[in-house]
Amino acid sequence: MGSARRPLPPERTWWILWFALLAGPFITFSVIPSPKVPALASIIPWQIALIPLAAGSAIRWTFLPRVSDGAQAFVLFVVGLALCEVPVFLGLALFPEMKRELFFLSSLGMAQFVPTFAKRFYGEK
Repeated sequence: MGSARRPLPPERTWWILWFALLAGPFITFSVIPSPKVPALASIIPWQIALIPLAAGSAIRWTFLPRVSDGAQAFVLFVVGLALCEVPVFLGLALFPEMKRELFFLSSLGMAQFVPTFAKRFYGEK
């Protein structure tokens, strides 16, 4: 009983998704005001917000280059992008004193996923 191979989305889908998700932190940062800091945020160090960013970067530079199946790479691409987007939301919700820095780091983390690497899954055109 073999597993069915998932279809590879069109190459432009990688770019559309990347642009759409990259726009998220910019829109969120400029539109949503920071709430009052919850009591829990004063206990938790703000550096905890960097953990998802580090995980997303690990996916980009450790796992994505090793994957040979485009459908698996697409899943890793989406998961890595989502993880890199988390710090901007944590900055707005839990760590408003660091929201600009977390926004900047989150944007850089997402920028590293620019899907130029996706060409290798589509062969020669």
